[in-house]
Amino acid sequence: MRAARLCCLLVLSLSALAACQGKGTETPVSPETPRGEGKVVFERPDFATPEVLETPPAGARHLRVEVGPKGYTPNTFEAAAGEALVLDVVRTAESTCGEYLTVYNTPVKKKLPLNEVVPVAIRMPATGEVVFACGMDMMHGMITVRPQATDKEKGTGAAGAPGAADAPPSSKSDASKPGAG
Repeated sequence: MRAARLCCLLVLSLSALAACQGKGTETPVSPETPRGEGKVVFERPDFATPEVLETPPAGARHLRVEVGPKGYTPNTFEAAAGEALVLDVVRTAESTCGEYLTVYNTPVKKKLPLNEVVPVAIRMPATGEVVFACGMDMMHGMITVRPQATDKEKGTGAAGAPGAADAPPSSKSDASKPGAG
């Protein structure tokens, strides 16, 4: 009788395990999975979605991020709307949580080998906050989009130059400028 109960318990356990493993048949995202073919790792509509760039444009700003025992350092940045960024991420500590980097609302999931720089290229959205996290969603970093300054806030006058409408005409000739003549 006891053997029958154990056998029944074993069959039920294996059935439950098989059912759990069958869920989520989407293609898992791995370092070998090309962008766009994997699923979104962490979907959070309350945060902005950046454009994932296969190749960053020339002049893209690089932000170095270290993954250590206390998380991401630094963990907050600011960027302009539409700005192309490259997160140069390096894991400096043994940590199962920090072995992967994900970007909310994208299929980005990058394996972070110890002490190697891994670039992640993105273009910032028009507004909002872009969040990157570890593979377990326990450590977080954030890039906040700076609002665009209006012409009035920039101090741009009618001629398009800062303070042009308010500036008095110059009394100096071009010959008095350094390097002129």
